[in-house]
Amino acid sequence: MDARIAIVAADGMFAGALAAALDGEGLVADIARSTSEDDLPTPDVVVLAAWTPAEVTSIAERARPVVLIEGGPDEMLAAVAAGAVGVVEADASFARIAAAVRQVADGHAVVPPAMLGVLLRTVVERHRRERQAQESLEVLTPREREVFDLTARGLDRDQIAEKLFISPATARTHLQRVFAKLDIHSRAEAVALAARCGLDVEEP
Repeated sequence: MDARIAIVAADGMFAGALAAALDGEGLVADIARSTSEDDLPTPDVVVLAAWTPAEVTSIAERARPVVLIEGGPDEMLAAVAAGAVGVVEADASFARIAAAVRQVADGHAVVPPAMLGVLLRTVVERHRRERQAQESLEVLTPREREVFDLTARGLDRDQIAEKLFISPATARTHLQRVFAKLDIHSRAEAVALAARCGLDVEEP
């Protein structure tokens, strides 16, 4: 059974033309006007003619998103960070878009060749910053690292104390030591550092 494709586009003529191009790739597409699950019951690949990062992330939880971009590298990076598997210029031909959808349906990732260098440099730089941030945490003791992680996840002093079976006063002492060692002064800064380390965080 071939992949199931859904096209989300407000422009019916555009969606119809793309569906015809997909047919040329041996793919049958359904056309939807929104990203709701009522409109997109069980697709494998979703083509988004217009999108927000939140919509891409939502789609990525249940299908492989292919997004059309009108901007440059920043928009591409935002799409990839949100979970897009395929990125295609909005002014590309229908045949080019359809070919990209076919590649994504076959399990590949697709980005515009001209932007690939930017994407790779960004990934390398992100990993470098993440490694540096992780190294900064090596000054913490195992207990202090636990306190730091819980702080980044949104727990306050009393919740940390309960979680670690210690007194609130001890939790406060650990927090003070963590902040001093890392040269940070608030939970917001702790969350920011944890995010740079690639940890799960809760925005303050």
